[in-house]
Order: sequence, then C-alpha cells, then structure tokens
Amino acid sequence: MAESALLYGAIDRIADDTNAALAQYGMHLCWGTGKCGQVFSDTDLQMNASLMIPDDHVVVVMSKYGLKERWQSVLEHFQKRHVPVLLIAGGRKPEAWPADFVICTLFCQRHDLADEMDYYVAAKYVIDLLFWSLFEDHKEEARFTQSLREAIFFRHRVPKRDSKSYKFRYSVPQSRRSLSLFLSF
Repeated sequence: MAESALLYGAIDRIADDTNAALAQYGMHLCWGTGKCGQVFSDTDLQMNASLMIPDDHVVVVMSKYGLKERWQSVLEHFQKRHVPVLLIAGGRKPEAWPADFVICTLFCQRHDLADEMDYYVAAKYVIDLLFWSLFEDHKEEARFTQSLREAIFFRHRVPKRDSKSYKFRYSVPQSRRSLSLFLSF
C-alpha cells in the first residue's frame, strides 16, 4: 500500500469519532513527507468526498466495528471512479467491503476499554508504519519540509533548495522581525 501511495499526490482519510483523531494524526505525519490530504469525519463530507476526490489520491478508511451502511455506497463510488482505498479495520477481514487494500487490526469486541485500546494501539501502529515507509522514500522532501516549518515557526534561517544538486543552502532573512519569509524552491 505504501508503494502505491507513493504514486499518488494525496492521502485522504475517512473516519468517525476516535478514528478521526487517529486519522488527523496520520495526516499530520504525512504532510511532512509531502503527501497532503484531508480528514473527512462528517457524514455529508464523506459522501461528497466519494464524488469529488480525484483518482490521483489514495483514500484511507478507518473503522473499528466494521461496515457502516452509508460507507458501503461511499466506497462503491470510490471503486467506480478508480480511487484506491485502504481499509484499516478492527477484527476479521470484512470481505464485503469494496477496498483495494485491507489491513485488519486486533479487536475482540468484548465492549470494554481494553479491547478498544487494543484496536487504537494497533491502528496507530499501522499509521506509523505507513508514515515510515513514505518517509524512507521521501527523506529529502521530508527534511526540507521540516526545515521550512522550523524556519517559519522559530523565525530563523530559511532553507533554500539548490535546484542543481538538491542540496540545501541557508539564508538569513534581512529582518528577523519580518512576518514575511521569502522562500525559494
């Protein structure tokens, strides 16, 4: 899946409740590798996403308990439009889900806090593995993005990319108090 995601421009996520918080975490990580995307946690936005997300994106769907009825049609729309879908699901493999890739995580469904924690830890682990795979293949872009964020956040040297060798040069803004930073790529 990570190799497939490398070919696409963005990684969008569909999730509800606590899964949406995990999806948000994954989105923050992936932005650092140059893979932008959105988290769709509202029902109407999930439906709209299935109709509007371009086919050069990958969609990650996270579900602890299994198929939600409304998600069946959402995933079918993605499938019809040839948008690749990765499903991260708790427990057994949901055969009926129209997804290109399925990763099943630990989840017992005893309906207590322990099995919910099992699922969340496993789902976060999957997100971390996907991030590290992307990071390994985009180290230079990830380091450059990180240096840009640090320059903006801490208002210090702004990195510049040397277009010939892809090495970084640094320049100090004329006024450290200036709100505008001049970035060149």
